[in-house]
Amino acid sequence: MNHLVSVVIPFFNEERYLRKTVECIVDQTCRDIEILLVDDGSTDSSAEIARRFQDQRIRIVSNGRTLGRPASRNIGIEEATGEFVTFVDADDECDATRIEKQLNTLLHSGENTVCGTWIRIKDGDRETIKRLPIEHDDIAAGFRRQHNRTTFVGATMMCRRLLLKQFKFREQFKYFEDWDLLARLYESSAVRFTNIPEPLYSYIIRAKSTRHSEDWYDYNIFARNCQDRRNKRLREFDSLEDFRIYLRTNVLARLYYVGLKSMIRLKRGTNRKAIIS
Repeated sequence: MNHLVSVVIPFFNEERYLRKTVECIVDQTCRDIEILLVDDGSTDSSAEIARRFQDQRIRIVSNGRTLGRPASRNIGIEEATGEFVTFVDADDECDATRIEKQLNTLLHSGENTVCGTWIRIKDGDRETIKRLPIEHDDIAAGFRRQHNRTTFVGATMMCRRLLLKQFKFREQFKYFEDWDLLARLYESSAVRFTNIPEPLYSYIIRAKSTRHSEDWYDYNIFARNCQDRRNKRLREFDSLEDFRIYLRTNVLARLYYVGLKSMIRLKRGTNRKAIIS
């Protein structure tokens, strides 16, 4: 029996990298896949590059306008027909065996297992491997602490499509929508996490990377605040702007989160291997 895997690749103005990213999925050893290229309103030649592929497993979905990566991922999930869904960022790459190995893991795991992998981090000429915990309890520990939280990398996630239709990416996050989703999955107690101890996903740090975006830091602490408020059974803020307003009117909270933001900035400056602080 075949088990179709839907691979969702949102893209926005990725003309320099999209072809190589798609090729690494076309060349997967697992052939029973569909590839959903979700064009998030690109204004460069990305859409043209996507249309050049002749592989019948590829479908192109156009948002018509820029909605952001979380919305594009959700659209890809809605369009998907596979039993399983996974993702690739449009400027990253995967090992040719990635989907086959993750699928085999999921087929021998519980219905609500979420499978990730170790990652290879390419930063110019430097290359390192991020070795992550393998067992659920060790992975789950990362969701309970403020520091050294990286026990699972959202970009590597594969799980059953029905799970992602129940727990969607939240579109108030420009960044960290994957961490927010993973945290909510953990808090639901409905899933078990596992990582394959091989670097099957290559995270490539580009000059344009969000590592250098001020918004990246703001969404980082916003996601942490949302999780903290859920744990305290408080209402979450609906948007980053609402969170910023709260910080302007609450001195103690502002001091805490400004300090946390500075700590994250310092850590990322001294540890370039970190993906999620």
